[in-house]
Amino acid sequence: MQLKSESNPTSATDIIDGATGSANRSTHLSMKAGRRSLYVAGPDHRKRTEKFPSRRGLCTMVVSVPTELTDPTALAQLIHPSADDLIPTVQLNPTSCTTHLTTERHFPTLEVIGAGLMRTGTTSLKCALELLNQTPCYHMSEVTFRLKQPHIRWWMRVLERKRASLSEFGSVLKPGPLFEGLCRFVYRGYSSAVDYPTCIFFQELMALYPNAKVILTLKNPHEWVQSCRATTLSSNLIGHLSWGDRLYYWIKGIRGLPELHHQMFTQTLGSSFDKMTDEELIRAYERWNNHVIATVPRDRLLVFNVNQGWQPLCEFLGKAQPIEGIEFPHLNKRADMAKVVSGFYQKGRWIDRFLILLLLGLLCTFAILTVSRIRVPNAVQ
Repeated sequence: MQLKSESNPTSATDIIDGATGSANRSTHLSMKAGRRSLYVAGPDHRKRTEKFPSRRGLCTMVVSVPTELTDPTALAQLIHPSADDLIPTVQLNPTSCTTHLTTERHFPTLEVIGAGLMRTGTTSLKCALELLNQTPCYHMSEVTFRLKQPHIRWWMRVLERKRASLSEFGSVLKPGPLFEGLCRFVYRGYSSAVDYPTCIFFQELMALYPNAKVILTLKNPHEWVQSCRATTLSSNLIGHLSWGDRLYYWIKGIRGLPELHHQMFTQTLGSSFDKMTDEELIRAYERWNNHVIATVPRDRLLVFNVNQGWQPLCEFLGKAQPIEGIEFPHLNKRADMAKVVSGFYQKGRWIDRFLILLLLGLLCTFAILTVSRIRVPNAVQ
């Protein structure tokens, strides 16, 4: 990774919004290149160390945050999940923002923010946006199958922070310097983001990316409930986790996924989503959709059903329709997703059976050894 020096950057907000000297004190986060530790220096300049996973060397990063964020441990916990591929930026003088090191890499900004819930055609929309923009689209499937635990941990920290600081449905978490910088890290390389966890933060992201447009994907409420019951809200996925389930998630590198699901659905559907009747789920679904429609300015919002095809989407984004013969994608249908969920469940059951057999084998071995030790002294006597 090659770095270049910029003595007078136009703005620190290109990567991370740092303090500009208005705060009397600040907390600095410093990550050393090639080391598996995160050094956090608080206002008293004492260093604390937090371990983080790193697949490659990373450059030093110093982030200056507002005065009220002065708990080094909390900051370390917040930044810890993203340290796997942190933004390669160095702020040498956090109080004045006058000297930076930054990479040559381009950081695209989000052009499209998806506010629709799961099972509303978000996978089809993801594929369509990738065809139109020729860039990847951030989606829960990316988190589950490619980005995995580093991004899962980061989203869990942000969701915990939002849950702890807000009490009303639809309240907005005011983005701070660290939140904004880490959002830019998560969406680096993506020009669009749909599905969970993005939809939860559509208001915060609208403020962070003022030129981005919002797409709300909708489906018939009754069809939506049936689809969720068979997939993302099935008892196999949100029910009690066995030891086999936990071990399988750990092997796949997504051990925090069940907890992430619980936090995400709590934010959008309510804390008792797993106990709701179909009618209650429909009301929660419609409440979310109405909240999005009432919140997003009309000129920035497209209420979209994937069955409408290319025309409304292309007109809204100002994109030319794909050449004739390329049909609008219709992916991740209920039966396909149900197979994926069933696969997770079945593998967990196989691991449970293996663990039971292993335990029985150990108990039998212990019993045989115990009996043999008792018989040997008796034979000698």
